Amino acid sequence: MISKGPQKSLEEMIELAGYKNSKLKIMNIVVRCALESLIFAESKLADNWESFCKKKGALCKASKSIQGIAKPEENAVTNALGEFIDEHLKGLPIEDPLRMVEFRYESPKKSKILAGSHQKRIDLKFEARYPNGPEFVIEAKPLFSKRDINSKLLGPSGLGRFTRTEEPYTNDHLAALLGYVVDKKLDYWNNSLNESLSTEDHCEQMETVILPIWKSDIPSTRHARPSGVQPIWMLHLLVTYPESAHPHDA
Repeated sequence: MISKGPQKSLEEMIELAGYKNSKLKIMNIVVRCALESLIFAESKLADNWESFCKKKGALCKASKSIQGIAKPEENAVTNALGEFIDEHLKGLPIEDPLRMVEFRYESPKKSKILAGSHQKRIDLKFEARYPNGPEFVIEAKPLFSKRDINSKLLGPSGLGRFTRTEEPYTNDHLAALLGYVVDKKLDYWNNSLNESLSTEDHCEQMETVILPIWKSDIPSTRHARPSGVQPIWMLHLLVTYPESAHPHDA
């Protein structure tokens, strides 16, 4: 049976993941920066959704749409959010502590075995501007059907990128999985995600994290990694986009 304790604050969650003293304080700032930036970017994406959908490459082909509903391309949404996050961070007051965080999106992951176009790309990465400062890496997937949670978000190209033996996406002990979902079905996706995470197949331990700055409390799960490597805790986030008809079907 999956172990589950009392609800945790963000700082308590970061401490549970293994961060202590100054690294605990710094990682708290890094994760808070990520959450605040995503909230800003989600709002900007909604405000600009109509113009986004008109861009070449923004949506899957009409033939792949669900009952005429626009299905955004993963990289298109990630790039749009990345641009809005950049805008948010550049607009912060010079004295804001979040300015100590460096942000990159769709950036190549350093590798000893891959180069050029073969390198994997990290969707969203927030990193403290300190030597050996902690980083917070986010892998994103659009979710169109319930099976996408297991096959994509929790599958080899999602969660598996953090738990694999060879060159995992981060050596830090806390990261996040991000699902892109239609705004009108947020409750459905929250319930479906919690249901999938509650099975022993996917995690060793599950906690609920209280996030006043987010839209709701979120689940966090612990996952084993190869022998000798500390387990990783994953925050599970959902960002929404407006439901709209595919331009070619409207």
